[in-house]
Amino acid sequence: MKFLYLVTILFAVITLSSCSKEEVSPQQLASEFTNLEVGNYWVYEWYEIYPDGTESKYNVRDSVYISTDTLIDGRSFIVRRGTFLKNKRTEILLDSANSLYKFPSEVLLFTLDKTNETTITIKAGENPIATVKYILKSNSIVANVPAGEFECLNYEGIVESLDPDYQYGTRINSDLYAKNFGLVMKRCHLYNSPNNLEMRLVKFGKN
Repeated sequence: MKFLYLVTILFAVITLSSCSKEEVSPQQLASEFTNLEVGNYWVYEWYEIYPDGTESKYNVRDSVYISTDTLIDGRSFIVRRGTFLKNKRTEILLDSANSLYKFPSEVLLFTLDKTNETTITIKAGENPIATVKYILKSNSIVANVPAGEFECLNYEGIVESLDPDYQYGTRINSDLYAKNFGLVMKRCHLYNSPNNLEMRLVKFGKN
């Protein structure tokens, strides 16, 4: 299929309307937005978006589900299984009071703490190619996907290539989380392409 020719290094970039309705309160928990309860599942479709705004739909559907929870060294973790562009993956996640981490790398995947800035390095093999600085944005995002319209928190990152001659400049990374639904949209670009790949929620449910 068409997506098989694409480079596999993916980043996320989002350009949607913003608003200020969804404000994070100190009483809210990350779990209200990640919604990682055992039995929950999500189905996504993928699209390629060109610089002129036109798009083409991939014949690809990914499904993700929470299979179980588990204890590691006395701490409770969540096991998430599924596919990403048809590639199978299993992730162990730590969902704390206000943040979601990937275990054992402790990579921060989402947080409600607007002061918590984290920077990661993206590599191609062993070679660093870019850095991404993540932070929760103050304004919410309205995402329109096949599953409906959702008001989302925008976990955004600024992607800076380490190549001074990189032709696409600074790129923006965002994952959009809707309260009581989880991740509803991700827009990924290929490092060596001006095009974007957009993942949109089609269906959410509980087994």
